[in-house]
Amino acid sequence: MPGFYCSVGPTFGSVCTSKCGDGVAVAAFEACDNGPYNDSPGNGCTLDCTVTIGFVCKIRDLQSFCETFCGDGIVAGSEECDEGSSNGQPLSACSK
Repeated sequence: MPGFYCSVGPTFGSVCTSKCGDGVAVAAFEACDNGPYNDSPGNGCTLDCTVTIGFVCKIRDLQSFCETFCGDGIVAGSEECDEGSSNGQPLSACSK
């Protein structure tokens, strides 16, 4: 099965685990996996396959797709500003 690596254990038979950093996101074990790009600036996925603060990641067809969430109050990725629910309000420097 893609994303799993199995080894034969001395007493329990084969043991299978996912491997963070291989680019195959296994939802039960990894929040994201962008392969060698994990932890790249603006990527949204860390070296240990967890989601970077300010990002939201979804897994579809064993691939993770990470993006920022405008309006959460966290400046991340390509956002220039994020004032949370104040975005787009009068006197706000941020648009929606």
